[in-house]
Amino acid sequence: MARHEVWQKLYPQLMDKEWLMTQIRAGLGSRKIAAVLGCGDKTVRKAYKYHNIKRPFATVNNSDMNKTLDKIQ
Repeated sequence: MARHEVWQKLYPQLMDKEWLMTQIRAGLGSRKIAAVLGCGDKTVRKAYKYHNIKRPFATVNNSDMNKTLDKIQ
């Protein structure tokens, strides 16, 4: 069994790109996601690479964006 197959079987959430992106959008980094799953942060970063998720992650906080837009106008 190849190494990537091991983490895929042990941590199936990491194979779900939508689940992973939801965690990222919620503000969790690889260390926090790893703590939730009980794996190492390097394993989470492997999943980023597997899904071609690039850092830095673009997240939008609508309340902050609205405040910024109010200042501009």
